[in-house]
Amino acid sequence: MKKGINYIDWVIAIGIFIVYIIFIFVVFKPGIRDPSSPSYMIDIVKTNFIKETYYSIETVNLFVKPDSDGQKIYLIQKLPFSWQNGKVLMKEGNNNLNIEIDNSVNPPTLEFQDTFSANIEKEYRLIYNPELNLNPVSLSQTEILTDYRFGVKQDLFGISPNNITKLGAKDYQALKSTWHFPPLKEFNIEIKKVEDQSILLNFPGNTPTSDVRVFVLNYNDNIIQDEGTRTPVLVTLKTW
Repeated sequence: MKKGINYIDWVIAIGIFIVYIIFIFVVFKPGIRDPSSPSYMIDIVKTNFIKETYYSIETVNLFVKPDSDGQKIYLIQKLPFSWQNGKVLMKEGNNNLNIEIDNSVNPPTLEFQDTFSANIEKEYRLIYNPELNLNPVSLSQTEILTDYRFGVKQDLFGISPNNITKLGAKDYQALKSTWHFPPLKEFNIEIKKVEDQSILLNFPGNTPTSDVRVFVLNYNDNIIQDEGTRTPVLVTLKTW
C-alpha cells in the first residue's frame, strides 16, 4: 500500500511540474518577442537598414622606388590580395592611375603606369571597392618592379552612398513585407550630414500624427565614399 501511495505522489508531482512549465511558457513566453513592441520594431528597422545600405572597402598604401627615370609601366608580380580587375582604384594624391590586375595567375599581378625619378620613393593608395565597375585597362611593355612594399591593409565599414539611393527608390509597402515589419505599424529612416545638417535620405518620408507614441533611435556613423573618404552622418530611425 505504501508503494502505491509513493507512486501516486510521484505522478502528482510530475503533473504539477508539467503544469508549471506550461504556465511559464503561456504567461511569460520565454524567447518570444512581441513584433509590435517598440524595441523589437526598432531592431527590425536597424538590422535591415544595415543589411540594405552598409558595405566595406579595403585600402592599403603602396611604396615603390624605381631604379630609372621616365614614364614606365611597372609589374608587381605578387599582389597579396585577391582583388578583381575593374574594382580597384590606384591613386597618387588626387590623381587616378591606369592599372590592370591579372587574377588568372596565382598570386595575382598588378600593372600600373606613372612617371618616375630614379631612386625616389613614391607612395600610392590602393582602394578595393566591390561596388566599382571601372572600364578594364590593358597595359603592355611592362618592367618588373622589385623595390616595393605594402603598408597595413585597412577595412572600412560604413554606409554606401549608392545603396542609400537604391533604398530611397524602393517601394515602402513591399519593403515592410520583406523586412517582416508589422503591417499596421510605420517607420521612417533619416540620414543627415553632421557638417551642414543637410538631409541625404528621408525614407519613406512618413510623419506620425500627434496622437501616437513615437520611438526613436539616433546614432552616429559614416558614409564611406567610393574612394574611401568618410562623411560623418547622424542616422535617425523612428517607429510608431
